[in-house]
Amino acid sequence: MAFKQKKLFNLWIALTLSILFFYPLIATLHDNFIILQWKLQNTFELLLAVSLLSGLFYILLWIIHNKISNARAQVLFFTALCLIPFVSFFIHFLMQIGLKNFLITLGDHAYQNKVVVLGSLLSIILLFCFFLLKWPRRVHFLLIIFLIALSSLNLLAGWTILSHIRTDTITFLRNQKDNLNKNINHAKNNFIIFLFDEMSYEYLFKNGEIDPRYVNFKRFADISEVYHAASSPGQQTLTAIPGLLMAKRYDNLSIKYDWIYRITAKQKAQYLTVDKVNLFAIAKDKGFKIFVVGNYLPYCEMFEDYLDICQSFSEYNYGGVEKGFSIINPIMTVFNIWPRQKPQGLVKNIAASLLQKKRIEKTKDFIYEVMQEKDAFFLFAHIYLPHIPFVFNKQGFYWNEKPFLQNDENYTSQLDYCDVLLGQFLESLRKAGKFDSSEIIILSDHNYRLEFPGRESKIPMFIKHPYQRNRKDIFEEIHAERLLKEVLLEMK
Repeated sequence: MAFKQKKLFNLWIALTLSILFFYPLIATLHDNFIILQWKLQNTFELLLAVSLLSGLFYILLWIIHNKISNARAQVLFFTALCLIPFVSFFIHFLMQIGLKNFLITLGDHAYQNKVVVLGSLLSIILLFCFFLLKWPRRVHFLLIIFLIALSSLNLLAGWTILSHIRTDTITFLRNQKDNLNKNINHAKNNFIIFLFDEMSYEYLFKNGEIDPRYVNFKRFADISEVYHAASSPGQQTLTAIPGLLMAKRYDNLSIKYDWIYRITAKQKAQYLTVDKVNLFAIAKDKGFKIFVVGNYLPYCEMFEDYLDICQSFSEYNYGGVEKGFSIINPIMTVFNIWPRQKPQGLVKNIAASLLQKKRIEKTKDFIYEVMQEKDAFFLFAHIYLPHIPFVFNKQGFYWNEKPFLQNDENYTSQLDYCDVLLGQFLESLRKAGKFDSSEIIILSDHNYRLEFPGRESKIPMFIKHPYQRNRKDIFEEIHAERLLKEVLLEMK
């Protein structure tokens, strides 16, 4: 037995390997847990997952050091054991220190020069084998020293996890108190907003008319006001949706640690306060029952005082769609945080595709349930399509080998599914006898940004007023957030 270790020392090394694997999740939890919409249950899931993975690593270390007598074989298996934790840690760490673009460029270069990359990897493997054969003890010693140096992360990780022991973000809200201001108004008709994330005017329209392939958008446009020069208050979801909901244009917003912050001209972060004059507050005063479903932003936490029922999805736990306690949740979240480039991308693609599938399924279920509501309702539905990952087409979900490849084929296929979804939603409203009487607004939060730099704020927008039968085209420039507020204020 070439390398014997003390039990406590092996346990510390096993814990280090476990923390290195979970580092992307722990670092995100430390930097901006609001993205994860972290809950108390998640803390215990992560603690249990770290403990069990550490136990697994400890057993494997014991086997390597006590059941394998050959020194070179020990080092080889020990290196293999360290490989995935090292990759998980270092790629995320390099992104944290500002090398994300470098890594992407490097990945693109590797993809275009596969022969060179394979030759380089083979050379590294051969060099390692040379050192392993000649100096196995020294190689093992260096790996141990390296892990000891990284083991300080165990303390940082422990502090980060335990500091969130009381964090319990509201991701599902069913308000028990009466949210309706009965002394003011009683809404009669429904008010519905379907927001399709990153839906592009340029893809939806051809020469001022909706592309014939999008039949449901075409049918809806034929009885709606069609806005050809609408602009969003932001160039991305983070800035656009708070602006749409609060009828404001924010210069610069950032999600950090516990909330959304405004970045001032002097580069100071100011806590973003929820304006009392927001769409949900207006709807509440009009007597609507208010429903919200959406991804990315902590809708239920931000607008708790104004909502009746809310479901928000985060980047943790398949987007928050799995409510049960499971140690798989933090593991899959790590995979989802991993970069989309290979080799991690091979696993991330699976995790992200499942996230998108479950997120859309739960969004649909929520919308259909609202449509059965007897009272007049206000529905804000943030549908995370046709945004990446691209895993939908006209037939529904499919396994796309390259879900993050942003090209015409992937985008239009997912936009096809948006058209199918829209048709299903409108048909459900018709069956419930609520289509004609409802105010229905369809829009996007921003353009397909990769394809249209400089035109990120240009969005499609349609408004069907109650009992509207004719189409009206509006070509003058309008601010979508102002129009939303005006239409809601005029709603009876």
